[in-house]
Amino acid sequence: MELSIIMVAHNRLEQLKRTLPSILEQDVECEMVIVDDGSRDGTHRWIDTLNIPHSKLIRISTHGWRNPSYARNLGVSCAEGDIVLVQDGEVLHESDKNLERVLHHFTEWEGPEPLLVKPLSLWTEEKGFAPVFQPHYVKIGIFLAMLREEFIGLGGYNEKWYTQWGHEDVDFIRRVGCAGFKGIEDPEILIRHLVHETVPDGEGNETQFYKEGKLESTYGARISQGKARPVIKWRH
Repeated sequence: MELSIIMVAHNRLEQLKRTLPSILEQDVECEMVIVDDGSRDGTHRWIDTLNIPHSKLIRISTHGWRNPSYARNLGVSCAEGDIVLVQDGEVLHESDKNLERVLHHFTEWEGPEPLLVKPLSLWTEEKGFAPVFQPHYVKIGIFLAMLREEFIGLGGYNEKWYTQWGHEDVDFIRRVGCAGFKGIEDPEILIRHLVHETVPDGEGNETQFYKEGKLESTYGARISQGKARPVIKWRH
């Protein structure tokens, strides 16, 4: 089975310089789909300098729009692997066996239920503090793997109600549970959530962009037959 990693980032260049190598150094061939959600810190220019085999770089906008649900759905719709691993741009792989563990679960799975693979816990790197270990960190979707067709069947992340960073992953995890997925929480998948600056709530606000004349129209978009429609239409 082929694995695609969907990584979404918004102004996370310094974190990507640490997280990308932690993925690419693993001994698993996979497709990298990096979705730059309106970054203005040179993310796309830096990624363009890298030689990443089997990679796709998607840049959504230059206006600072932040819609993590749409960005994740778009990344999955452009992926070609049977398995999609959706993770945040600031998630560092602490083990070089993480991807191997993900593939192992899917190749060995014989149960009738659909499968979801997550870490059991993670380390959180807090600014000015020592890393904090958080056991049973299973409600958050900053790192999850599932079959691509099953992700599409669930409709992906909710683009209508979760247009700002935060909570869209919790909502998705809850819907996965309601859909009867078997969740495997693997203690050998080790990740670290890197410290990052919080993005101001005002950035990406629809009302603000309407006033500035940048936003012409919005309409709900979901994954349909493997394709994601654009959520926003910009005046240039």
